[in-house]
Amino acid sequence: MGIIIKEGWLGKRITSLYEADMALAFEYHLNTEYSFGPSFQAQLAEYLSISYMEYINSQNLSVKESDVGFDLNGDGALDSTITLTIEHDINAHPETNGYYGTYLDIYLAEFTQNLQWYMDNLDYADGWTWFDSDGTAMSADAVAAMTTVEKSQAFIEGRYTKSIAGGMGDLPNGELPGNISGMPNGGPNGTPPDGELPGNMGESMPNWEPGGNEVGTPDEGTTQSATGKIDSASYTSYDEMVTSFREDIEEVYA
Repeated sequence: MGIIIKEGWLGKRITSLYEADMALAFEYHLNTEYSFGPSFQAQLAEYLSISYMEYINSQNLSVKESDVGFDLNGDGALDSTITLTIEHDINAHPETNGYYGTYLDIYLAEFTQNLQWYMDNLDYADGWTWFDSDGTAMSADAVAAMTTVEKSQAFIEGRYTKSIAGGMGDLPNGELPGNISGMPNGGPNGTPPDGELPGNMGESMPNWEPGGNEVGTPDEGTTQSATGKIDSASYTSYDEMVTSFREDIEEVYA
């Protein structure tokens, strides 16, 4: 069983993948405009969201406002202890597929705080390549003329690319805020206009064409064999990947 180590307002804890899968499905389901693939995905996200709500509510979570720095009940003070729950009423909250509650209040508050941290520290983006809304790389003069609002919008939309040497050492204090574990890929919609990803990330991307037999796609990503340590984009055929994964499974059973 895989684990994920999370660090945030609940402190550092180990999270099993089944919990992480529920949480991820819940996040997607909150967005009423998100376009799922097959209808099966949408239905599964709906079921997993219900399970996640029941799971969170069964944990009997609470938090002191003074510990997290958020006025969650809106009384202008930080002296209350708030019970964290997820509620559901599709008529009252259609904008989130019916979900609301104090758990989502702190969820949004921390997300907003982390995003604000990025906006306040865009100075570390010196040397990045920025793109305009048409996907054209901007000149150094054009970038220098960008206002904070314009650069923030471009950052949110992923219209940038940069190879970060030595991990996240370029960031203030060398670390990310809160429990954010990564940064979005550059370029409009997550991919730079030239089709290349920053640094050596592009080396593992498949040359994919509709109808082909290549493994992995730009939309669905790639996977990796546990024993062979080969990214699925590097296999020469789907059959080769299946053989490798079958060997993994046989080893697990053994």
